[in-house]
Amino acid sequence: RLFQFPIQLPPLRERDQDLLLLSHHFMKLYMAQYPEFKGKRLSSEARKAILEYSWPGNVRELKSAIERAILIADADDISVSDLMLHDDARIAPWSERLTLAEAAAGGRRPPSIGDGDVAVAHGIALGTATDSILTLEELKRQAVERAYRLCEGNVDKAAVELDIGRATMYRLLKKYDIKDD
Repeated sequence: RLFQFPIQLPPLRERDQDLLLLSHHFMKLYMAQYPEFKGKRLSSEARKAILEYSWPGNVRELKSAIERAILIADADDISVSDLMLHDDARIAPWSERLTLAEAAAGGRRPPSIGDGDVAVAHGIALGTATDSILTLEELKRQAVERAYRLCEGNVDKAAVELDIGRATMYRLLKKYDIKDD
C-alpha cells in the first residue's frame, strides 16, 4: 500500500548536507553500542572524502564505511584510508599496522597495543618455553584445555568462560581428547 504515496528521495550523492550528519549519527550509534571506541572522530580529510565520494550503495554503504573505519583506525582521528572508499583500499597486515602505529606514537608502542596483542598479531604464544609460531588449531586446543582445567572440570562454567555453547565444549573436549585427571 505504500505505492499509493510514492516518496521521491534523491540518491545520497546528491544530498551533500546529509552526508556528514549521517556519518556523525552512525558514529554516535556505534560508539554508544561499543564504548571502547569513544573518542574516534573523522579527520578533515576523511570528511572531505565522504563529501566527494559517489556513494553507489547509498546510506547502507555509508553506515558500513563508518563502522569499518571506527574498527580499523589505529588512531582517534579516522583517516581517508580507514574509510576504504576505493577499489585499491585494503587493510594493512598487523605487522605493518604495528610499525605505522609505533611511528605515529614517536617510536613508542601506542597504549592501546599491549604485549599480548603483539604476540597474538604475530602468532606467538606467550608464556611458552619456545617462541615458536602456533597454529590456530593448537591455540584453540590450549584455550579449551586451560579453561577446562581452571574451571576444575566444570564443562558448563568453562563453556561460559570461552563464550561457546555447552555442546560445543563437549565436542571440543572429545576432539582434543581432554579428560579429567
